[in-house]
Amino acid sequence: MKKLCIAIGLLFISTAYALPVGNPSEASLFHREEICCDPTSPCDFFSFGVGFYGDYVFNRHMKTDQNKDIDTTKLFTNAGYLVINFYDRVDLFSSLGASRLSLNTSLGPFNSIDPHPLFEIESGTAFSYSLGCRATLFQYKCFSLGAMGQYFATRPDIKRMYIAAGAVTYPDNNLKTRYREWQIGTGISYRFNDFFVPYIAAKYAHSRWKLGNGQNFIIESNTNTFLFNLKSQKHWGYAVGLTLCPLVCEKMAVTVEVRFLDETALYVNGQMGF
Repeated sequence: MKKLCIAIGLLFISTAYALPVGNPSEASLFHREEICCDPTSPCDFFSFGVGFYGDYVFNRHMKTDQNKDIDTTKLFTNAGYLVINFYDRVDLFSSLGASRLSLNTSLGPFNSIDPHPLFEIESGTAFSYSLGCRATLFQYKCFSLGAMGQYFATRPDIKRMYIAAGAVTYPDNNLKTRYREWQIGTGISYRFNDFFVPYIAAKYAHSRWKLGNGQNFIIESNTNTFLFNLKSQKHWGYAVGLTLCPLVCEKMAVTVEVRFLDETALYVNGQMGF
């Protein structure tokens, strides 16, 4: 049975592809295997796990520094997931992987003279990482209250820029960008039974995408089209998710989450303790 559970978990992990909230009581969902065997050792109070972190942001609502709204900003991340747990109450976690950004909007936010053409930006795939902490604050019967904070960063190069009815531009490697985001959140989970743990959470997040090394990069000098930096258009959002944590699988959990308001996103996380 345990082998079957592991196979199912790996299936979820291999097919899953800004920031996820995660189950607010994840740090207390299951007892991870202890690192030390000596019951008197202090390290009996912590354990660790590894897994997969897949986050699809289909639209992160952003605007330029001039407060002009962008239609669609996408951010896709595939990463490995590392977590250290303390006292089955606190998780310190990190993701290490690769991310890709793209933008699709009218030219208006970058050129007020000719705002109608379609404008697209596509980045290359670049290394990304995140650092975070999650803690279970309070538990009562089947209910748990938790909180989390996380920071994410990546530095992709611009791979392609396109203005409708114009030429496609392929910048060289000098056009580097930097995306970073941080958020805090809190939520409530409910252990429906030994398998299903649904949750709902609220979050406050701030993101910023510096384009062209933070300078107003000229796209077309004859039309006064400049590449301005982007920032969050909305800061408040909420997440709804479900964690599958079957006791027969002992030390494995799979979480699926969707997020709305400040972004439209899907998150999948699979992890196992060792």
